[in-house]
Amino acid sequence: MSFGQTITPKKTLDFGSFYLDPNGGIIQIDPNSGTPINLSGNATFINSQQSGNISTKGIIGESLDFYFSTGVMSGPGGSITVNNFTSDETSPMFYNVKNKTILFGGDAIYPASLSVGAYSGIATFYYKYTSSSTWKNVSVDLLLEVRETPIQITEDTILNFGDIVADPAGGTIAMNLSGSRSNISGTASFSNTPSVAEFTVQGQPNTAVDITLPNQAWLNNGGSSLKLFNFSADSLLTTTLDAFGQKVFKVTSDLQYWASSPAGVYSGTYTISVNY
Repeated sequence: MSFGQTITPKKTLDFGSFYLDPNGGIIQIDPNSGTPINLSGNATFINSQQSGNISTKGIIGESLDFYFSTGVMSGPGGSITVNNFTSDETSPMFYNVKNKTILFGGDAIYPASLSVGAYSGIATFYYKYTSSSTWKNVSVDLLLEVRETPIQITEDTILNFGDIVADPAGGTIAMNLSGSRSNISGTASFSNTPSVAEFTVQGQPNTAVDITLPNQAWLNNGGSSLKLFNFSADSLLTTTLDAFGQKVFKVTSDLQYWASSPAGVYSGTYTISVNY
C-alpha cells in the first residue's frame, strides 16, 4: 500500500437484538441511518442496531474500487447469511479529501426456528486504489442477537355450557373435551350447542412451557353465582411449542349449581397462565 493510503474497519455492522419471526425472514440495515426493516418475516426489533463503518485514507485525485463478499454469522442455532451489502458511497469512490468514511449495511437472512442467543461473524471488504493493480481485503465484523420471544395467549373459543334446565335440588354438570355434557349429580337437561375453550399460545419455537389451570372460578348473575372447578386440558401441562412457536389446546371444567340458583345468564372470567 502506498504511503497515505489506509483502510481501517471502525464499527461492527450490528443487527441488534430482536424477537424473531418463527417462520424465518430477512432483516435489512440501512447504511445511512442504521435503521432495521423487515424485508420478509415479522421480527420485532428491540435495540442497539448500527451500520458498519470503515475509515479510509487516500490521495486526493485518486479513486477506490470496493465491494463486499457474503458474510456468515454463527451462534447456538447454526448460521445466518449476510449479503446484499449497501453503502453510502458508490464504487469507485473519488477522493476530493484525504479522509473518507464508508458506512455500510446489509441483509441478514435467518432461518425458521432459530435458537435464542448471540450470533457473530465476518464479511470481507475487497478494495483497490487506482494507483495499484492489486486487490486487497480486510475483515468487517457482523453481530446479531436473538431474544426469547414473549409468550402470547389468545382465547379463540370461550368456555360455554350452553342452555341448562337445572335440577331444582341442585347438581353438578361435567363437560368433556369434545363438548358433551352430562350430569355428575342432579337431573339437569341440556339444549343449544356448548363449547369447550380453545387457546393458542405463541412463543419461542421448540421451547418447553408450563400451562397452569385455575383451581376454580365463578360465573355470576347479579348476586347469584355458579362454580367452575375440576379444570382439565387436552394437553400435557408441561409441553413444547412447535417449530413455529405455537401450541393450541382446549380447556373444560365441571359446573356446580344450587337449589337456590335462579334462572338467568351467568358469565365470568378465569385465568390460564403459560410460562417458559
